[in-house]
Amino acid sequence: MTHNATRGTVYFCPICAAEITTLAPEHGVFHPRCCNKPMEPKQKLVRFHICPVCGAEIAVLCEGEGDFHPRCCNVDMEMEAA
Repeated sequence: MTHNATRGTVYFCPICAAEITTLAPEHGVFHPRCCNKPMEPKQKLVRFHICPVCGAEIAVLCEGEGDFHPRCCNVDMEMEAA
């Protein structure tokens, strides 16, 4: 199965349930494989937060409990638009 890799897409292995996430925009097509089988995209996307001062990025791989307000360069990081 071939997919256009979108930043933040999570792929999983239908055999062992391993997961990978695309953290950067990909050019062309993406063919992730695991256990000698094509990996499948999940419906969820990873959220990114970006520092408006220095451009540092973080990815939220798993939602936790409570509010999450990351800071960098002494300012609030901005959630990247989907």
